[in-house]
Formats: sequence, C-alpha cells, structure tokens
Amino acid sequence: MESLRILPHIESGQTPKRPSRKEVLKSRIYAFAIDLYAIVFLARVSSLMWGYFISKHLSRIDMSNYQAYRLLVVGNINLTMPIFFTSYFFFFYYLNNGRTLGKMLMKLKVCALHDHKRELTFLEAFGRSIGYLFINYLSYVPFVINYFRKDTKGIQDFISQTIVLRHDEIAAIEANEEHTTVSAQAYLPFPEDPVSHRISKTS
Repeated sequence: MESLRILPHIESGQTPKRPSRKEVLKSRIYAFAIDLYAIVFLARVSSLMWGYFISKHLSRIDMSNYQAYRLLVVGNINLTMPIFFTSYFFFFYYLNNGRTLGKMLMKLKVCALHDHKRELTFLEAFGRSIGYLFINYLSYVPFVINYFRKDTKGIQDFISQTIVLRHDEIAAIEANEEHTTVSAQAYLPFPEDPVSHRISKTS
C-alpha cells in the first residue's frame, strides 16, 4: 500500500521542468563560442612558442619582420588548427565524460543517443570531433540545420550518434524514468514478491 501512496506525490510536483528549445540552442551557441576561443588561444600560443624555438635554435629569423612572422607563425596556425580543433573536442569528450570547457560552463553534456548515463566510446567522441571539423571547413554554415530541427540535432550529432543535453534536461529525464519505475511497481499485485516482478516483465 505504501507504493500506491508514492505515485500521487510524484505526479503532484517535484518533476524538473525541461528547458525550451530556444534555451537549449542558446546554451549550445555560447558553449561552442567559448570552445572556439579556447582552441584559437591554444593554437596561437603553440605557434608563438614554435616560432620562438625556430628562431632561437634552428634558424636566425627576425621575428620583428612582419613577413617572416606571417610566414612562420600564421602559416603554422593554419597547418595546426585542424589538429588542435579535432584533438580539443576528442580528448575532452572522451576523457571528460562528454564535456568541453564551454559545455561545462553552460552546463551541457554530450551523451550517447540511447543511454545518457554511460561514457562516450572512442568512436562516438572521434566521430563528433570529425563532424565539427567538417563544419569548420564549411564556415559553420551546416549549423543552420540545428535551427530547423525540433530536436536541435546537427550533422555532428548524426555522424557520432550522440546528443547534447543540458543538466536540467538530464534531471527531467531521470525523474521521468524514476516516475515510470515507481508507477510500474505501484500496480504490481504483490510489489515485494520477486515472482510478480518476473510476471510483469514477461507480460
């Protein structure tokens, strides 16, 4: 009888409200902008360090000369940017449970399509990183797809079979799953009887 009293309490309140589509898109845009700034910063710092190393130890290049600076540093940024771009997203997704710097600040998480609780696999993290690189080469125009889809999914989501969720979305999903579990148990003929659980699964 105790389980029967739980259901009305869950229905009457405490279920987190899911954010609107507009709020999710705004969070994703801000998160991606933060990630881009982080990538450009890392690429520039590494290129300056590489240019200093070349001029100091391998070749006498005058770094005050604009043409020499442009040839060495700016050219190096263009060559290394794809590597930084892909590596940044891949290692953060794979080693940080689907969160980049931008997504941590905006309270977002990249999750597997049908299981938001497990960590991303190597292929899922790599596929999403390649998807971002592909979009980067197309001047971010494919991001328009996210605005026209109700689920806000884009090319990177389809390539990697992942989805981006906000923390309040995850809380709402888990609350709904818990509510469904409690509802199923509430209507068992004998909730504490393990045989009734097996019967409910087979029916």
